[in-house]
Amino acid sequence: PKPMAVVVPVQESALERACVAWARDRGILVTKNDTRANAGVPDRVFWLPGGRPLVVEFKREGEAVKPGSVQEGILHHLVREGYYAAAVDTFEEFVAYATAMINRKGGRR
Repeated sequence: PKPMAVVVPVQESALERACVAWARDRGILVTKNDTRANAGVPDRVFWLPGGRPLVVEFKREGEAVKPGSVQEGILHHLVREGYYAAAVDTFEEFVAYATAMINRKGGRR
């Protein structure tokens, strides 16, 4: 994959665009969930090689999923069921997590 110079975005939408571009540059299929119709559902699914979906909720830099929220419940449920799911608030955090999941051997955890 070609190197990509990206400034760490602050806005959630800018972070999401940068992460989607990073993934697509590496041939990863990315889909967007309809979060308007499904409250609390994470923003995107990154279909990693080897049949491993990575489900991501994007947050504004410095922001976290609210404790006790529907969003937190859904993320915890996905992780308990064996999916790779996370909330990220920086480009570097996303790249580190996605890279670790790509390099992980085997299917779902």
